[in-house]
Amino acid sequence: MLLALLALYLFSLSDTSNVLVVFDHVKASIKEDIGDKACRAELLSIIDDAENVTKEEWKRREKIFMDLLEITEKHGTKTETVKPVLAKLREETETYQDRMIRYRFALKEKMTREEWVRVFPREERGQASE
Repeated sequence: MLLALLALYLFSLSDTSNVLVVFDHVKASIKEDIGDKACRAELLSIIDDAENVTKEEWKRREKIFMDLLEITEKHGTKTETVKPVLAKLREETETYQDRMIRYRFALKEKMTREEWVRVFPREERGQASE
């Protein structure tokens, strides 16, 4: 079970480039679809911050993953040894998700509904019609 969890986690680490592609797409769309220079600069600043936080998060996750690998390589590893590392991962993941939610609301606060739909088209958001 633990090895399956670690394998899934390893695969999630490899998705870093996919996440960064999304940031690039959003930045390009903001540059193209937001006419007001000041607003565009603010939006790009928010996206840059979110991208930097994401890169830092991937580094932290990689460190935690390496710590888990080191712990689980030992034959006598007990559950009590692994639980604090997984708790740290969970805590940091929740903090990251909270920050991303705040970035989303910061973007939405500065954009009109029409700008939002142009930058984040429905088919790319993966949502059903409202």
